[in-house]
Amino acid sequence: MSDQHHHPKHGESSAGLAADFIAVRDNPLQDIDALRDVLLRVSRLAEEVPEIAELDLNPLIVLERGAGARVVDALIVRPGLQGSNLSASR
Repeated sequence: MSDQHHHPKHGESSAGLAADFIAVRDNPLQDIDALRDVLLRVSRLAEEVPEIAELDLNPLIVLERGAGARVVDALIVRPGLQGSNLSASR
């Protein structure tokens, strides 16, 4: 385990924990800033569009440091509507 610990900034505690887990578990050279950005954007989307009942990002690929992250497929479900498939990347 690394001696470096991420101390999340205000409003990003979940993203910070996820970033620490991913960095220690698999590959410390992944673009953790990009992962944090995706998680914060998803959180903001959930706050701004409360009609979203479900959101599935699968897979979310975190690339090497500085190269970003990619959402290969996304499914957004709103009550009373069929899911909408989206392709997106950061």
